[in-house]
Order: sequence, then C-alpha cells, then structure tokens
Amino acid sequence: MKLTRENINSLSNFGGFNSAQLTLLGASDKRKGWLSKLIGNEVSDDDWQKLIELKGAKKQAQLEIVPERRQFSNTEKKPENPTVLAVKQQFDRMVQCLEAGENVAAQDHAKRIVELLQLPATHPRHRGQA
Repeated sequence: MKLTRENINSLSNFGGFNSAQLTLLGASDKRKGWLSKLIGNEVSDDDWQKLIELKGAKKQAQLEIVPERRQFSNTEKKPENPTVLAVKQQFDRMVQCLEAGENVAAQDHAKRIVELLQLPATHPRHRGQA
C-alpha cells in the first residue's frame, strides 16, 4: 500500500501515533515534517494490518505486535546559545594551547581562563545557562 496523508492520519488515535506505529511506518524521528517524509512510501499489507491493530494500543500490545519498536521523542534539542558556545570554544582552544605549550605565555592563558570561569551570572556571555 502506498502511504498518503489521509491513510496515515486514519491510523492516529485522537491525532497521535504510538511508537510501534511510527516504527512500522519507517519514521526516523518525530520532529516537524516527519509525516510528509513518509508520503509515497510503500507499506506491506501485513504491516498495514498491524498498523490498524496498533491504533490506540497499550504499550504491552505494542510490544507484542512490534517487539523491535523504537522510542520516539517529539522534543528537539534546543541549539546552544551562540555566545556560550563561543566561550566554550575559546576555553577549549586556550586549554589546547596550554597543553601544547604554544606561543602565548601560560600565565596569560591561565588568567583568561579564570576570567571566563568567573564571569558573573548577569554577564551577556552567561545568557542561556542554567
């Protein structure tokens, strides 16, 4: 059976899908646009019948029908604050320079590292950290 938006949506239970259904459908994740990626894919008749049985199924039934079901999360990892990321990268570079004994005096690096570690929580470079 060729997947369409309509037949995929007919499998949902009050607009939601369980992990066993998502596994059988071949979804790689549950981020925005996951359903659109499946449209046009083929599903065997056997898998289609399983998908119908899984509509609204409890976890135990899901495991019995699709023991290899994957866990899906619809939460995306938020990107790190660019300023915090830049400070971390700067810190890592300084530590690497210290370890390698490169150009700048170790004392200068150590002072800068201490400054970075002691930035007050209200400093713009600390935004996004909790």
